[in-house]
Amino acid sequence: MEVCEEIISYPFMKYKVNVSHVTSRNSTAFEWVFLEVLIKSRDTEFQDENIEDFFKNYFQIDNPEKLIKPSLKKLYDLQAIACPKLTNDISLSALTLHDVEVLPLGKEMQQKGLLPGERSNDMLDVVFDVSRNKLITDRTKFSAKAEGIPVSVEESIFPEKLVRDYIVAQRPKNKNQENAVQEDKEFVKEMLSQDSEKTDSKKSDKKGKKNKQKELDWLKDNTEIDSVVPTSNEMCFDNITRKVHLQDGLIWKLESNKNVELEEISLKNFENTLPENLVNCPLTAITKPDEQIRQIVLFKDLKKHIQIHLNQNSYQTAILQSVFFENDKSNQKNRGKRGLFKIVILSASEKISIEIYDGWLLVAIPERILPSNCLFMNENFSINAEKFPVKAGEVSKELTFAYLPKNAKPNLKNFILPVVEKYFRSEPRVLFLLNEYNGLKNEFDSYFEKLISNLSAKEKAGIIESLNKQYTDLTGRKIISDENISRILFNIEQIKTSVNDFKSARKIIEEFSSIPMVRNKVLTDFLKSVLELLNPIDSVLEIRSLIDLINKKNPDSTGFLDKQGILWKLYSEKAKNDCFETLFKGGVNSTLCDFDKRVRALAIWYQKIKNIKDGKQLRDALNTWKNNFGNLRKHYGTIETAEKYNREIESKFSVIRNLNGGKK
Repeated sequence: MEVCEEIISYPFMKYKVNVSHVTSRNSTAFEWVFLEVLIKSRDTEFQDENIEDFFKNYFQIDNPEKLIKPSLKKLYDLQAIACPKLTNDISLSALTLHDVEVLPLGKEMQQKGLLPGERSNDMLDVVFDVSRNKLITDRTKFSAKAEGIPVSVEESIFPEKLVRDYIVAQRPKNKNQENAVQEDKEFVKEMLSQDSEKTDSKKSDKKGKKNKQKELDWLKDNTEIDSVVPTSNEMCFDNITRKVHLQDGLIWKLESNKNVELEEISLKNFENTLPENLVNCPLTAITKPDEQIRQIVLFKDLKKHIQIHLNQNSYQTAILQSVFFENDKSNQKNRGKRGLFKIVILSASEKISIEIYDGWLLVAIPERILPSNCLFMNENFSINAEKFPVKAGEVSKELTFAYLPKNAKPNLKNFILPVVEKYFRSEPRVLFLLNEYNGLKNEFDSYFEKLISNLSAKEKAGIIESLNKQYTDLTGRKIISDENISRILFNIEQIKTSVNDFKSARKIIEEFSSIPMVRNKVLTDFLKSVLELLNPIDSVLEIRSLIDLINKKNPDSTGFLDKQGILWKLYSEKAKNDCFETLFKGGVNSTLCDFDKRVRALAIWYQKIKNIKDGKQLRDALNTWKNNFGNLRKHYGTIETAEKYNREIESKFSVIRNLNGGKK
C-alpha cells in the first residue's frame, strides 16, 4: 500500500586523477644488436675489445660513432644499461664492451623485443559511488546538495584499485588475448553496472563511450601504469525519489531499499498535519493494508481529493450522492434528455442550511451523522481516518491516515433518513434527499404526508408550490405531479365533512379556487369531488349561481362537468320542474349547462308551435318537438312539468290527425 514518496540522497565523489604511465616501444635494429652483443660477449674474449673496433671489424659499420653511440646513450637513458665511463665527449674507441653492463630491465626488454618509452601524465575524471563502492562511468549529472535523507557512509578513501582496474579494463585487447582476459571483462562489467543510474538515451550512451575512449587513447597493449594520484575531489549527490509503502504488519518500507536506517529516519521525519477534529481518531484494527485499503490519502491532499466530488471550498464531513434523472417528458425542450444533480450533506455547520444551485443540493447540518472515523461518503466508497501504529526497524510511531476501505458500498439511506426525520418540518426542502431517482420515493411520500397533515388546503398548496419551484430549478421537473396534487389537496374525507349544502359547497369552491396553484385539471378534479357530494338542490337560482361561479373560475371545468352529467344532477325534481316553468314562460334567456339548453330549445319550439296556423309548418314543427322531447327524456328521464307541456303538444298532433283523416 503506497503512502507517500521520499527523496533519498546517495553520496558520490568526483575525482580528478593524475595517471603516470610508460608505454614500451619496439627496439631499433642497432639497439637490439648492441644489447645482443653485450649479453653474449660477457665473459668471452671479445669483452676487452673497444666498441668502435668491434662494430667495424665484425659488423662492417664504418662510422660507429654516428650509428651506435646514439643507441648507447638511449639505452643508458632508459636504464637498460649501466656505463659509468659514458659521457658526451668520450669516444667509443675509449670504451670496451666490458665497460657496459646490461641491467635487468634491458635483459627483459631484449627478450620481448621492447624498450621502455618516455614517462607521461594524463588527467582522468572518475565518479565514485560511495555507498555502493563502485565507479560510475556513464553519468555526469549530479546535484551539489542532498535534497532528501542523506545515506550515511564511512569516510571516503580514494578507490585506487578500482581506478586501476577500470584503466586496465579500457586497454584494447587483441584476439590472442581475448580468452586470457575474459575473467577481467566480467569483473569490469560488474564493476561498472549500476541499476539505479539511467542514461538519457542510447544515443547519449554511445556518445559518452566514444568520448571516454578518446580520453584513454594513450592506453596501448604495452602501456604500464606507474601511479594513480587524485589531484582534487568534490562531494555530490544523486537525489532519487523512492515510494514509501505500508506493508502488512504496518511496516514502513522504502522501495528498492535494504538500508533499515533510511526507513527509520524516514518514519521519524514524516509529518502528517491533522485537522483539529481528527486528533483523537480511534486506533485502527487493520493489519493488512493491501487487503483492506484501496488507497491512503494524505491530509495535505485530502481537501483536493474531496473537492473533486464536492466542488466546494469547505472541508467538512460529507455525504455525496450523484443522482441521474430524466427530465419531464411533457416539456418539449427537455424531452428525452437525461441529467445529473448532486446531493451533498455537510456535517458540523453552525446551523441547518440548504442551498440549490447549478445542479447541486447542498444540505449543511450541525450534527455529525457519519461514524466518528468517517470523513466522507458517497454511494461508491467512503473515506475513513484512523491511527496506525507504524514500525520501521527500531522506530515506532502512531500516524493518522485518511484512507478508502476496500469493497465499501455504503447504504446512504441509513444516513439520509435520520437527517430527514429531524428537519423535515422546519426545513421541508430536506425532503429533496428522498426522491424516485435514488429509490427513496416511498419514504418521500410518507414524510410529506406527515408534513401536511392537519394543514389547510391553502397551507398545503403553499408548501407544494414552493417545493415544486425549487425542485424544478434543481432537476427541471416537479417533485409533486399534478395528479398527486389533487389527491394531496383534496382529501375526500375532509371534503365530505365540509360540504353538506349549497352554501358550504359555494364557500369551499370560493376558498380553493382562490389558491393560485388550484387551476386547470386540479380545479376540475376538485369541483367534481365537491359537486358529487351535494344532494340535488331545489332552487334553480342557487344552481345557476353555483354553475356561474364555476364558469368564472374555470370555463373548461364547466364543459367537462357538463359532459360528465354532473351539473344536471344538481337539479332536484322540484328544480327541474321550476326550470321548465321558468323557461317555457320566457323568464330566462341564458343557459349554463346541457339541461338548460335542451329545456330552452323545447321552450322556443313550444312558443313557435302555439303561433303556427299553417298545417304543413305545424306538422314539421311538431316532428322537431317530438325528436327534441324524446332526447330530453332519454337523458334526463321523466319530468312532471315537461310531461304537462308535452301533453299540450300531443293535443296538437291529435288535431292534425283528425284534419288528415287520422293520418299524420
